[in-house]
Parts: sequence; structure tokens; C-alpha cells
Amino acid sequence: MELQPGYGLLINAAVSACVTLISVFLGVKVIRQKAVGRARVPAIGFANIWILFGMIYLCVAGRTTAAYFEMYKLDEILFLVDNFFGVMVAPAIIFFVMYFYLRNKRIATAISMVFLVGCIVWWIFNVRAGAERVAVDFWLSEWKPRGETVVLIAKYVLYLPTVLAILSLNIMAYRVGKRSTMYKVFLSSISITGATFLMMVDLLGTSPFVGFAARVGIMIFCILGFLSYFPTRGIENWIRKGDA
Repeated sequence: MELQPGYGLLINAAVSACVTLISVFLGVKVIRQKAVGRARVPAIGFANIWILFGMIYLCVAGRTTAAYFEMYKLDEILFLVDNFFGVMVAPAIIFFVMYFYLRNKRIATAISMVFLVGCIVWWIFNVRAGAERVAVDFWLSEWKPRGETVVLIAKYVLYLPTVLAILSLNIMAYRVGKRSTMYKVFLSSISITGATFLMMVDLLGTSPFVGFAARVGIMIFCILGFLSYFPTRGIENWIRKGDA
């Protein structure tokens, strides 16, 4: 395969770095300002999800930059590292959802630990199988796990239940009376669902254009996640009218 790295890789790396900055800033800000009283556990759970997204796309920014400088082995290693943070998103989301439903930290932790063990086992098999290059072009350096079984397990055992779980919060949002609670639950679940789905598309390998578009989309969902906890003044006024 003829490798053709271009300046688009640096633009891609910049987008990934923006995802890192926004998501980590969101996670830290939520922990500092919103993790108090009864909201402490769900706020920390929400923040952990976005901090993990930040770690994923820090690695993506690094490996895309490495590809630009034709350091392809470093590119591959960072792909496996960002896959580790990627699958860690699943137990983090499961904890967040289970605590929302059960309001019991111990049970939510126990359920998420089952996913954690499964994710670690998957990642070990992923590393042993190695990574397979999909493309290196002007815009994107893309790898995917080698072996169809590894990919299928990631899609249907780890990510699909996670996406369905977080989507279920949207149904719960409509059952909440207060507009402020409905807004926070709905927008936070939509932002996490969208970012997780696009991350799955990105990490499991796709076409260069779709991969780049997915990272731009994740950046947009990061902003929605920020607005779920820190709405603009106009949104706050709309929420107050609904709660009045």
C-alpha cells in the first residue's frame, strides 16, 4: 500500500485535540461545580465518561500526528491505547445509567464491574490479535482490530448494550415533571449516546471521510454535553418558564 500522508492529518489531529480539551474541561468543571450533595455521584459518573473521551482523543491526536511524520509503529501503538480508553467508556456509562435508575452506588458499581472485566479481556485479545491498517491518506490514519470476532464482540457485547442503556434515559426524561430535570437528563443522554456511537464507528475502522466526520461530530456532542450541565442564559430562562 502506498502511504500518502498530508496536511489533512494535522487538521484531523487538531479536531481530536479540541475534543480532548472540551471533554476534559467539561469533566473537571462538572466535578468542581456540580458534584455536591445528592448530585455528587451522578455528576462524577457523568464527568468520568467525558474525561475518558478526552483520553481517547488525546491518543487519537497523537497517533494522527505520528502518521503525518510517518511514525507508523507509534501510530499503531497509540491506536491500541485509545482502544483501551474506548472500551472503558462502556462500564463508565453502565455505572451512570444504573445509578440513575437504582440510586444505589454499590449495585451500580457491581454491575459496571462485570462490564469492566469483559472490557479488559476484550482489550487483551485485541492487543494479541494486533491492529490492521485500513488507510493512510491526506485526511486520516485509520486502523481497526484484526479479526472479525474481536470487532463483533465490541459491537454487540460491549457497545450495543451501552448505547441502549443510555438511550433508555431519554424515555425516562419524558416521565420527569420538571423541565430543568428533563432538559439535563435528555441532553446529557443524547450527548453521550451520539459521542459513543461515533466513537464506535471511529475506533472500529471506517472510510477516511467518515472517520474524520465522526471526530467532528464527537466535538459537537461534547459541546452538547457541556450545555447539559451549563446551559446558556437563554436556555436557563426557557427552563425557568417551564418550571414556574
